[in-house]
Amino acid sequence: MCGICGTVSFGSRPDPDLVSDMVATLTHRGPDDCAVLVDHAAVLGHTRLALIDVEGGAQPLTTPDRSVWVTFNGEIFNYVELAQELRALGHVLTTASDTEVIAHAYEEWGSACFERFNGQWAVGLWDRRRQRLVLARDRMGILPLFYRCGPRSISFASRVATLLADPAATREFDPVGLQQVWTFWCSISPRTAFAAVSQLPPGHVATFDSSGLRTWPYWSAEFPPRGQEPHQDLQENAEELRALLVRATRLRFERSDFPVGAYLSGGLDSAVTAAAIRHFTDVELTTFSLRFTTPEFDEGSYQQLVADRLGTTHHSVDVAPSDIAEVFPDVVWHAEAPLLRTAPAPLFLLSRLVRANGYKVVVTGEGADEILGGYDIYREARVREFWARDQGSRLRDDAVQLLYPWMALNPAQAPSFARHFFGADLDLADLGLSHRPRWASTAALQTMLAPTLRERLSSSPAVDPVEHMPASASGWDRLSRAQWLEMTTLLPGYILARRATGCSWPTRSRAGSPSSTPRSWTSPPRCPPGTSSSGWRRSSSSSTPLQTSFLLRSSRVPSSPTGARCGQLLRRQGARMGVRGDLPPGP
Repeated sequence: MCGICGTVSFGSRPDPDLVSDMVATLTHRGPDDCAVLVDHAAVLGHTRLALIDVEGGAQPLTTPDRSVWVTFNGEIFNYVELAQELRALGHVLTTASDTEVIAHAYEEWGSACFERFNGQWAVGLWDRRRQRLVLARDRMGILPLFYRCGPRSISFASRVATLLADPAATREFDPVGLQQVWTFWCSISPRTAFAAVSQLPPGHVATFDSSGLRTWPYWSAEFPPRGQEPHQDLQENAEELRALLVRATRLRFERSDFPVGAYLSGGLDSAVTAAAIRHFTDVELTTFSLRFTTPEFDEGSYQQLVADRLGTTHHSVDVAPSDIAEVFPDVVWHAEAPLLRTAPAPLFLLSRLVRANGYKVVVTGEGADEILGGYDIYREARVREFWARDQGSRLRDDAVQLLYPWMALNPAQAPSFARHFFGADLDLADLGLSHRPRWASTAALQTMLAPTLRERLSSSPAVDPVEHMPASASGWDRLSRAQWLEMTTLLPGYILARRATGCSWPTRSRAGSPSSTPRSWTSPPRCPPGTSSSGWRRSSSSSTPLQTSFLLRSSRVPSSPTGARCGQLLRRQGARMGVRGDLPPGP
């Protein structure tokens, strides 16, 4: 994972030494090389994790006439095809890197070039002719891009800490951003937990010139109106999705100059990804897994089942609650936001295992549940919709029983709790009907905060994501609305930024998900909702390469021990570090 940063000023000239200090905060993200470009109004910095064209891909990189400079984090998977197209248009490319393709693509198509990219990226581009900075982030928000903007200057970086390397940067928390974390599990872009720092939303481009900052979306998820979904055959849908996932997986292996491994969580999504690698590439597959010493969280038997079935070279790391507590302060530091769950800590330890075995890149199954309706929240929403439509039905409790037949502590065993949890805020006109119980239960955690912090948060309510839904969302199916909310909040803000790719940065490695590429998103939204989340069962339309016994198990969201023992250890760590719940004084 590379690190990018830079500053542009149309007042006083930017300070190269400051950008050098910013680069120094990113060395763990890019251990292979670093460099700084100095122009009149712009200074760009870069630290490199070399994966493609090790010799020719050094950054910041420019075009032959030196009019466009690029600092780039990520990978453009269709760069080979784009390079061929650009050469046919007369461009002279001198390297085999995807970074050079970005520079020439911008030269040819301007900021519209990002619509042509298939990949994951955060880009800072300096247009010398127009004296304009261009920032862009991939569609799903796999890679972060933060900025701090003033009337005549702007700084950008892969990390918040990089922007705070500037002594002039204020270090106050943003009460609204924190309120969002303690409601939606993450701040919602463009907000962050820091008052002076913004993040570019996924699928957006920003330009900054002498006229100021302008931001706009180049992509957003769209779903067909309810009842107007194309009537496609389920088998055809499955075959199309399988082809998309296989292609997305192969691109990661065939266009990297280094070996690529895979995570095996014990769930369906990572197993399908590993199966695609094993059956549709020529590589010798190496897999990596987390084992937990707490039996109820350990899925080692399922991990080993897939590893044996696919014939992988398998590595695992055993994680105890004390291990989670030990690394959790470091994980929070790198997450640069409050964390409501400990799940990123074990993944941080897993990424260490990856790097210790000589791997820079792994693929994961993240993003598949958002696409295929695999989360419990989608099925819970179906129950809530049924309850809202027929509030006097005697079948309400039976519907809850169908949700978790495999769970020892099924909510249906506590009917009063189930009625309270699933029966709150049953408004069919509410576009956020699916997510209200989660948001409400998370917001209840605020009662545990210090009084001064609670007081400030209560005066800064979180902005409801429903307010930002497209006008067409009122005509979408319930599942489509829930998918939109999940992919614009939890997926970029927590799953990808804090749990998946975010945990690999400190260990000088990179995690990516074939399921989170835009090409994988083009198929499911066109399918009737019933084929994405069929009844009470989890979707398995892409899963034929695996054993039936594995497919029929009850897959669950990867989790880690967060009970009493782990909590005691975390509190001990917090006391030792002097952790407090108060905010700095407001302005």
